[in-house]
Amino acid sequence: MKTLKFFKAPFFNSYEIQKKADQFRKRYAAAGIPVDIEDIIEFELKLGIRPVSDLYLKCNTNAYLTADCSSIVVDEGQYLNPRNLFPLRFSLAHEVGHLVLHKDIVNKFRPGSIDEWKNIMKSIPDREYGFLEYHSHEFAGRLLVPPESLILEIGSCRADIKRTYDQYPDISDDLVIEYVASKIYRKFEVSPEVIARRIKIEKVWKRP
Repeated sequence: MKTLKFFKAPFFNSYEIQKKADQFRKRYAAAGIPVDIEDIIEFELKLGIRPVSDLYLKCNTNAYLTADCSSIVVDEGQYLNPRNLFPLRFSLAHEVGHLVLHKDIVNKFRPGSIDEWKNIMKSIPDREYGFLEYHSHEFAGRLLVPPESLILEIGSCRADIKRTYDQYPDISDDLVIEYVASKIYRKFEVSPEVIARRIKIEKVWKRP
């Protein structure tokens, strides 16, 4: 475990991550949106979803992939709270991202207990840990919010978008994007923040 201070994350650029997410969706979630991430995890990947009491309080995380990649541990309170459904779906997709992109690392370093998880996370250099989290964050976003579907949903709001710009010509694109995200996020069953971020990352916003 002492060698973790010398740990280096693998390199994946955004294109590579998005390609892997698209391939995964094509294989397991071709039916469209919302992507049924729980069914994919349980019935396609054959992983367990294991609620643990006070997981977030104990180690400041909503979910993690077990060392043997057989289960995703989730915070029980959040898992059972219907109001947390959309953030939970993203957390699950995020852990699937670790499975797809970092399985070898997970097998080598991930814990057998919550205390081990906390110790390992503390020992990985912040920069390298940030790379791992970025990889899985981008994978989850691309998986749950396919760009083709995102473009279609934005298109359904075009009249509102044009009206907003006509009435407020000096309004920032960011504010209008947030407004549109608040209108369409339920289609994808993710938070409005995820939609706004995907609009910017995918570069699909066009001012009329």
